[in-house]
Amino acid sequence: MRQGVDGTWTDDRPSDDAAGRALLGLGTAVAQAPWPDVRDRPLLFFGEAANFRSEHPRAVAYAVLGAGELLQALPDDAGARHLVSDAADSLPSPATDRARRLASGPI
Repeated sequence: MRQGVDGTWTDDRPSDDAAGRALLGLGTAVAQAPWPDVRDRPLLFFGEAANFRSEHPRAVAYAVLGAGELLQALPDDAGARHLVSDAADSLPSPATDRARRLASGPI
C-alpha cells in the first residue's frame, strides 16, 4: 500500500526505489547521528527492513549504501551484512557479463 497525496491509502504496489532510499537514510542516521538516542530508532527500523530485496538494481544500490553506512558504525550488524552479501551475490560475475556482451555482437 502507498499513501496518496490526499492522505488516503491506495492499493498501488510499493516502490522498491523508495524502500532502498529509506534504508539509505536509516543507515546514514545510525552512522552519523550525534546522539545515541537518535541512532536507536533508525537502527531498529533498519533491522526490521534489512530483509529488503529487489530485482531493481538502483533500489538495491540505495539499500547497500545504507547498509555500508550502518556497517561503518556497527561492523557486526548481521542484517546489514546479509543485505550486502545478497546484493553482491546477485550481481553478474565479470566472466558472465563479458560473455553476454560478446554474445550480443560487435561492440
